[in-house]
Amino acid sequence: MASIWGVGGGRVYVHPHIFPILQRIIKALECNMKITEIAAWWGAIVATVVFLWDIYKWRKSGVVLRVTASPNMQTFTGVFEEPKFVIVEVVNNGNKKTTLTHLVGVQYLSWTDRIRKKSKHTFFVPTPLFNAQLPYVLGVGERWMSGIEQTDELEKWSREGLLYIGVCDTSKTMSTIVRVKIPLEEKSEDAGNGKESKD
Repeated sequence: MASIWGVGGGRVYVHPHIFPILQRIIKALECNMKITEIAAWWGAIVATVVFLWDIYKWRKSGVVLRVTASPNMQTFTGVFEEPKFVIVEVVNNGNKKTTLTHLVGVQYLSWTDRIRKKSKHTFFVPTPLFNAQLPYVLGVGERWMSGIEQTDELEKWSREGLLYIGVCDTSKTMSTIVRVKIPLEEKSEDAGNGKESKD
């Protein structure tokens, strides 16, 4: 008679002809448990991928505006010309068109004011520069570009607080804005005369 370990450490005696069959059954059960574990992990991975894909589709659904604002930009016709501008570019990365209505700006004195939406200055540009039209229908994947003259007042607002520039559109009640940092520029003797400055 052969024996196998039973539950609780006791021995169970079985017929020699039955013992090999029980061994095959035990191995099959162990293999089946491994397959079940693999299936469970695979199911969790697939569910996670589907969840992340749903988040991506949700973020891309509707109107998704990407706004960039580049300060200290100048026109160049052989020499750099004044004044400087903050160039604003808007791209529609969503899957629906929208209508841009206003080019706007806002200044906060601190991050606390930004969170509380307590602005110090707010403004809009009634006539956008560079022949940019407003209102303007911005289709999917399309780009709109304009600019704001970089005045001394605008530079002061940037350095003494948090300056944001962006656009309003018909898809939402809040404007889409981006922070603009206007750094101090060192003025060289050759600035503005078209000569290359040397280190």
